[in-house]
Amino acid sequence: FTGIMRDLSVEEEEREALELLINSATDPIVVIDSVGVIERVNPACSLAFGYTKEELLGRNVTMLMPKKHAIQHGRYLERYFERKENKSTSAVIGKGRDLEGRRKNGSLFPIFLTVSECVMASKNKTVFIGILRDMTEKEKAIAAEVEREKSEALLMNILPATIAMRLKNINDDTHIADYFESVTILFADVVGFTEYSSTRSPVEIVNFLNKFFQGLDRLVDKYGLEKIKTIGDAYMVVSGLQMERDHTLSMLDFALDVLRFVDDLNHCNDLKTHTLGVRIGIGCGSVVAGVVGSKKRFFDLWGDAVNTSSRMESSCIENCIQCTEKVALVARQYPDKFAVVERGKIDVKGKGEMEVYLIGDKSSKQSIQRKLHRHSISKRRATMVLFEKMSEEFSRDKTSKGRLQIFWASVIFTAGLLIGRFGYRRFNSP
Repeated sequence: FTGIMRDLSVEEEEREALELLINSATDPIVVIDSVGVIERVNPACSLAFGYTKEELLGRNVTMLMPKKHAIQHGRYLERYFERKENKSTSAVIGKGRDLEGRRKNGSLFPIFLTVSECVMASKNKTVFIGILRDMTEKEKAIAAEVEREKSEALLMNILPATIAMRLKNINDDTHIADYFESVTILFADVVGFTEYSSTRSPVEIVNFLNKFFQGLDRLVDKYGLEKIKTIGDAYMVVSGLQMERDHTLSMLDFALDVLRFVDDLNHCNDLKTHTLGVRIGIGCGSVVAGVVGSKKRFFDLWGDAVNTSSRMESSCIENCIQCTEKVALVARQYPDKFAVVERGKIDVKGKGEMEVYLIGDKSSKQSIQRKLHRHSISKRRATMVLFEKMSEEFSRDKTSKGRLQIFWASVIFTAGLLIGRFGYRRFNSP
């Protein structure tokens, strides 16, 4: 007789060590046999899926899967062993996969699964050990990071980059306010937009404004300027917030490109029978800049230079660039790029009489003079029409008050004619 002896105490120690290792793991571990029956789980697995150890042992592992995977799992194991017999490489063993787990309450959660195959020599059987990692917190962190990046991008889109970075690093009660000694401000306003919008649907109006403002946004990026805001169909932009030396020159180049862009817009089919113009006003000087408001906070500029630039736009001639004397001095330094035409003194609201100038590219001086002459003629015609209406109305009134009104109307009309004629001679003299 031959007897074979085995020291089972050593095997028992190894089993206990393995059990201790599995139970102490922080990640869920599931051990299944070749048909998917659960043979062993650790406490982390029970905690993750919401089952007790007794509820899991002896049950099929498909109870931990979404239905879309559970119905295919049995066939999946069969194919695995078929490939193994054919000595083909498995695409699963030793590789991690992003999947979903199903808790006892039916809720799904993201997991990262790594599967290993183990052959138990003592029992001559194959088991699979699955190590799972709950990815819920990681996905939450990723989602939070994505939202944070979106918020930062939105903030950068609304505010200047330097202001946005400062807002991230200060308390809500801290005020952002800066003084800039010299910046250049431009206002651009669409002429004829009211007439255009009266014959268009809301969608067409918004599409047009979007196309117009996107075109200006591209030019702002081209010249490194800072868009401040849109007001209706008006657009406000500033240069010099980054202390650029040639901020006025950059703004003049931008203004010329705006005129070209509007001209291109008029030649496209989108506007159909309508032709739109633009008025552009430019001024420079010192401003205060800051972020105001607690809801829908916005960055804005304040100061006399802002008001003056706005008046340059509102009193400008259609499809022209009107500027203050400081801006004109910069333009005159570049005769190979700009034409400067003196418009003369005009009455500016809140400022009184100001000497203003019209700017164009180097070949547009005569064109600007013709526009100015036509503008002067149209003003005289408007004055004449007004005088005729007043005369017709006041001729019915034989009282001294009515005659006095006719007298003053005649004075205004005559003054308008003289000013118009003087302007015509002035801009046509060498």
